[in-house]
Amino acid sequence: MPFFCVGRAWRISSPGPLRAAGLFAATLIAVMVGSLALSPPAVAQSVVLDYSEATFPATGIKAEFPRRIIVTAGGQRYILAALGSGTRRQLGFKVYEAVIYAQEGADLHDPHRALINGAFAKHLVLRFARDTAGNKVRQAYEQGFSRVLKDPSPGLLRDMDSLLAYFTDGLSSGEAIELTWLLGEGLHVFLAGEQLPTIANDELARAVMEIYFGENPVSRSLKGDMVRFVGHD
Repeated sequence: MPFFCVGRAWRISSPGPLRAAGLFAATLIAVMVGSLALSPPAVAQSVVLDYSEATFPATGIKAEFPRRIIVTAGGQRYILAALGSGTRRQLGFKVYEAVIYAQEGADLHDPHRALINGAFAKHLVLRFARDTAGNKVRQAYEQGFSRVLKDPSPGLLRDMDSLLAYFTDGLSSGEAIELTWLLGEGLHVFLAGEQLPTIANDELARAVMEIYFGENPVSRSLKGDMVRFVGHD
């Protein structure tokens, strides 16, 4: 039995009309604002994700997640293992199941700190349990960034806006946001199975991790659940 399901590899695909419009708007914003800043705007960069056949069940939704992921980018292959998952709830409703993956061999003695500052590949998945409007996703990230960033630079603000613009159309139940952080490359973004232009900003990627694993996380119970496998392999 093959270890990885090649048929489930995610490659750049052609977006539907609604997401194409959102992607065009996001790219236009990045280019327009980028012309006023020194750092480069989002750029297209191919990444392939391959998933293991071995899975584990979600804690709060009816879903299975792969135990391992292979990330291929720039001729390099990274094997990442799931550290755990947890359900984000608001007002008693399930919003999404979050899973974090870390490169095998990473030092996870202090997993939360390592996921923010460690020099290894990371992959975050948010699979939505209900239809969620784009403004709700944007608002959640805006609140998260406001908690972890006290004095962001103009370049970081521009790249935050580029990321938030990707969520304009929202997500349907079962769809996922996937964010791959490869140090030196920034965030590789997948939305509902479509790869969007990479946001080449490691500071932004670090801020995203801090939203979930920092001192003031989006949810303390989620922060713990997402590393529940660490030390139990």
